[in-house]
Amino acid sequence: MAGAGSIVGEPGKQDGRLDLFLDRGEYKILTYASAKGSGQAKLSVHAFRWLQDRPPLLVEQRLERATLDDFEQRSYWLEVKEKHTVAIEAAGRHLSDLRLWRDGTWLVNVDPQLVISQARADHPLQIARFTAQLEPGLYLVTAYGGQS
Repeated sequence: MAGAGSIVGEPGKQDGRLDLFLDRGEYKILTYASAKGSGQAKLSVHAFRWLQDRPPLLVEQRLERATLDDFEQRSYWLEVKEKHTVAIEAAGRHLSDLRLWRDGTWLVNVDPQLVISQARADHPLQIARFTAQLEPGLYLVTAYGGQS
């Protein structure tokens, strides 16, 4: 219903990879070969692996440190006691996305701003940040790992 998505990769040069949130249903995937391409395409699907059984509660102004690798996700609960604006930032070599889930199940319509930091040329970091006006409730902040 949303129509065609973006083309990722370049036939004959670079494999395509999409990290997506998908609802239940059927999806059509089209692959393209270079003009002289032949053979078979390989498709694989990976679920993100939870790194915690019980995500900890975020404490305001306290820095959290943890590891995150490709196809992994790490979450933290955020309790909002009264309506106010929150700012959340995460950084890492394998960080690919940062999302906010109301009650841990409903995706909040806040897209993170993604930038690459070159503070150390040999270790570029992906930084994800967003600011949101939140109603009282419990939210799950989840960081998703991707390619470095």
